[in-house]
Amino acid sequence: GKSITKSFFLQNTGTADKTVVIRVIPFNKSDKEGNPEINLKNQAAWQSYFNLSNTNIKLNEPFNLKADTKEQIILSISIPETANLEDLYANLLVSTYDNTLPNEQKGTQVSATIGANLLITITSEVDPKTITKIEKIYITSGNFLKIGRRFFIDNLSPFTIGAIATNNGNFLSEVKGTFKITRPNSEVVSVQGLQPVFLIAKSSRNLYNSDGKLFIYTPNLNQIGTYNAQINIKTENTNSTNSIEIIFLP
Repeated sequence: GKSITKSFFLQNTGTADKTVVIRVIPFNKSDKEGNPEINLKNQAAWQSYFNLSNTNIKLNEPFNLKADTKEQIILSISIPETANLEDLYANLLVSTYDNTLPNEQKGTQVSATIGANLLITITSEVDPKTITKIEKIYITSGNFLKIGRRFFIDNLSPFTIGAIATNNGNFLSEVKGTFKITRPNSEVVSVQGLQPVFLIAKSSRNLYNSDGKLFIYTPNLNQIGTYNAQINIKTENTNSTNSIEIIFLP
């Protein structure tokens, strides 16, 4: 039952008029690096929550932006009381069309497109529940052999580890945590911080160390036998742990 209004300016710094169309494009997926996957054909019932409060400018309808001028755009979002409690993800897409074409072709060729991602959280709680877990942890490179769930690794060579976190909930979560190498008695022999990332609802994303790279560990000659590579993550209200068993061989 709430409404939000946000204003911004569009400026045409060129010497020719431009035909402009503003659209709200929903998305519900991102790639493993967290980049939204935008499909211009996507449709959602909640697109009707969005509108422009400008008198002469409407969503999805072309308007003229004169050369060397700017126009204030007022975006209004009205959430009905019957709306589902969930995140809404959209891209506010602004496309310009070349007005130098013949009349019968005007507005048919896109000359530029810019966009801004929008996150609208519809919730009755300050910190809505998130359901985030480590879906997978795996060795990506190094001198190793995998048998069943165990990894046998040469203790003379460095190896790298990748991990994927999955958000099965309806709300965005911020993922933080640590990567550890531990002995069977839980003694920590190495620890690295995770690069904090945002994970949208119903999506998965790669995890990296604080430098934005795969986790890397170089064992020493004294390390022989069973160890664990473990990743622990923490979100606003959930924790998750996953690990793999590693056996260092001389």
